[in-house]
Amino acid sequence: MLSAESTVAIHTLRNSKPAKLEQVVDHGRFLRDLADKKLSVVITNLNTFKAGELLRPVVDSDGTVRFTPETVAVESLAGLVSMHNRVLGPLTHEAATGIPRVNSNELKEYANSKSRLNSEILGEYQVPTLLIPTDPAEIGTAIEMLGSIEGSRVIVKKDNGSGGGSTQRLDKAEAAQWLEQFFADEQRSAHVMQPEIIFGTLPETIRGVSEQEEDLVRRSRQEGLLTELRLFVVKRQNEADIIPIGRIVADKDDRMGGASDTYVDVTVDDSLMNELAPVAQGIIDKTVERSKSAPFAVGAVDFYFLPDGGFGVMEANIKSPQLPRTRDNAVAGRAVHRALAKTLATMGGR
Repeated sequence: MLSAESTVAIHTLRNSKPAKLEQVVDHGRFLRDLADKKLSVVITNLNTFKAGELLRPVVDSDGTVRFTPETVAVESLAGLVSMHNRVLGPLTHEAATGIPRVNSNELKEYANSKSRLNSEILGEYQVPTLLIPTDPAEIGTAIEMLGSIEGSRVIVKKDNGSGGGSTQRLDKAEAAQWLEQFFADEQRSAHVMQPEIIFGTLPETIRGVSEQEEDLVRRSRQEGLLTELRLFVVKRQNEADIIPIGRIVADKDDRMGGASDTYVDVTVDDSLMNELAPVAQGIIDKTVERSKSAPFAVGAVDFYFLPDGGFGVMEANIKSPQLPRTRDNAVAGRAVHRALAKTLATMGGR
């Protein structure tokens, strides 16, 4: 039976198999962070919330994590004090209604539009993000919109896309052809257009925390790879933890570390962090305020750096940002999980 005083839930994205769950929770490190806050944990898959389909992790004295099946009656789920919900969309299962969770349904719904975030939150720091009309009668408007974008190339992506899967980089002639195909597609969905960004390299004030990670950062500069600084903001009421991590994107034929995205634990000089951190926190605070959500959230704000030394915001992922894994990024992973544990405990009144 769940303890109404101490239990939180962690939602996973995939099947609740012990082998997968050990990866999701980083072999119990996150669980120990929660235990430090006097919280126990139930792990569930997506919208199941059915009796007998929950797993409770047990951390042995040697640190080994075991997952034991536990029958939990649906009506007892109201005893969950808070939830970390990794599902991208709003959680709609009736049994979960009323459970306080990081990144509430209201927050996810508000943050599900790149054009809205640009016009209401990010505009000061982000390139113009234009919402392409979907009415075929407005193809002329869309062509004019394309012509208004500076430069010879544009970025096209889904307005509610996540993870870069819908992103296309096109010259303007290709973009005009894309628009014709877009309006001919009866299944078309909302897309946005942006000017192509000319990235600079990571500033010298951003360094890898280890010799190996510093080598990756140095190589990214030498090879002119696309790089960003991601700031995780873990918000609880009027305070927040802000954790940096470097992101290096290589072409598919020139991958670093076997993946197109390589995340690197980094340190950031105080002067630069003092400039970027208030921007990142302000973005999350404004998004929470405008969505009329509870004051708890975890978001990731991606900064890029211009050749002239300035910076901009590539985007803010507030729906369900992928958290760093401690097995890959020990510094950022541990910091984010500790901050998240504090937030879940605060949500539960602890």
